[in-house]
Amino acid sequence: MRLVIDVGNTNLTLGVVCEERGLLDTFRVASKMGNTADSLGVTLRQSLEFRGYSRADFSVAIAASVVPAMNRPLRLAVQRYFEVKLLWVGTDIPYGIKLDVDRPNEVGADRVVNSVMAWELFAKPTVVIDFGTATTFDVIDHRGAYIGGTIAPGPDVSFHALYQRAAKLPSVEPGPASAVIGKNTGDALRAGYYFGYLSLIDGVTDQIITELQAADVKVIATGGLSTLFVKESRHISEIVPSLTLEGLDLIWRKWKAVDETLGMEV
Repeated sequence: MRLVIDVGNTNLTLGVVCEERGLLDTFRVASKMGNTADSLGVTLRQSLEFRGYSRADFSVAIAASVVPAMNRPLRLAVQRYFEVKLLWVGTDIPYGIKLDVDRPNEVGADRVVNSVMAWELFAKPTVVIDFGTATTFDVIDHRGAYIGGTIAPGPDVSFHALYQRAAKLPSVEPGPASAVIGKNTGDALRAGYYFGYLSLIDGVTDQIITELQAADVKVIATGGLSTLFVKESRHISEIVPSLTLEGLDLIWRKWKAVDETLGMEV
């Protein structure tokens, strides 16, 4: 089996992949900048053992990271506690799609992995909206080329920043709202969070579709908060919860025969 790892700013999202059955299991652990290789290795192994897997089950691990400080401890953790090599997805490997942007090396590995998987699934102009610490909009054109996108603060980041900087606002749990006109401060905050971000999602997507100039554009969502906005969005047609993890494994399978050392050691 293979271990696929998406290293994000808030969480490490991990998946267990079987050659015959695909993605079997997913789970998350917090991304902590102060993690040592040993603390991270113990956490990962215990989490997997709790789900019934042993270190001997895995032959390789594949990761994409947007947190450079996590790379070395994660590599050492995988080597020490699973005794397998960790392969990194970087922009120097052949993805199977063109990165038609000014500086390909600046594109987050997760964004490219999402785009590779989206093209594999739909083979048409696609917008991938990934809800995480940041919300990213990634665009694949009719050629299957990644042509760029948009980055906005994630909904929870925006909400908590407002609470921290406005002394009189109460602490409320962010979530969906039934009306945009709030009758109390808590409802007003939730309305701003929900409808404000929903307007951002559809407004940015409107502009992307206009610039893309394609007649038929698929808009999909992934990430932890995707389910919150999909029902009311005018554009999101589908949620693909494990898009990044499946994309990581797709890249590994696609290029393993070409390059046995896929990715870079950190």
